[in-house]
Amino acid sequence: MIVEPDILSHPKFIQLKAIVGDGALELLVRIWTHCQQNKRGQFWRGAGRDYVEVVAAGRTQRGKIFEPLRDCGWIHEHADGIEIHDWDKHNASLVARWNRPQPPAQRPAQRPAQPPAQVSIHPSAQTPDRTGQDRTGPDMTQHEPPLPPKGGPLVPPAPPEFDPPIPPALDTPAFQDAWRFWLGHLKQKKKSPTANAQTLQLSKLEKFGLAKAIETLRTCVEKNWRGVYEAKTGELGASRTFAHEQGGGIKGKSLT
Repeated sequence: MIVEPDILSHPKFIQLKAIVGDGALELLVRIWTHCQQNKRGQFWRGAGRDYVEVVAAGRTQRGKIFEPLRDCGWIHEHADGIEIHDWDKHNASLVARWNRPQPPAQRPAQRPAQPPAQVSIHPSAQTPDRTGQDRTGPDMTQHEPPLPPKGGPLVPPAPPEFDPPIPPALDTPAFQDAWRFWLGHLKQKKKSPTANAQTLQLSKLEKFGLAKAIETLRTCVEKNWRGVYEAKTGELGASRTFAHEQGGGIKGKSLT
């Protein structure tokens, strides 16, 4: 409901206030509020003067309100009811919302019907009755997992630790430890060899024999080398002179 801000200085309001006193604004607000209640609007069909006075001021001022409201132009009397002056015009947006058609209520989407569950008949559910015949009953478990094969479930084999494999002549726990130690050393240096490089290194180490191959790998790690090298002369050991990287060149015979 909209009340114009300049109503107190409006000539019609000043005229009404002079007749009914300080309660003039309250009378108008009660009438305008009644227009909005239950979406009545400005025309009250079937209403008369008594109805207007009860709405505006109750029964305390009966016979004193209707004529001033009508004579000042705030209401209009018709044969079939009472019209409140220009209420629909000043509240056009509100009346438009009343007259706007409401969309039909949407029903919640129904879920598609699910097909009935298929009940499987398990042989264990067949039990003989008193006549000696089998009586088949439904198995409560609708989906049974397949039985594992005889000997236990199939487990995929673990991948080999060394790829390429170690030659049979060197495939001992001692050499495996040394070879694993050597690969870890290269990994720390971020120089892990390719499979082809490992194959060539193992082939050369196989020619050394088991003991010399193990000692060679340990010495290469001790010297912080990136490749496997064969010493020029002398025996393998702490006093042995090995090839080493120096000045951009490599002394000794490379195995890769």
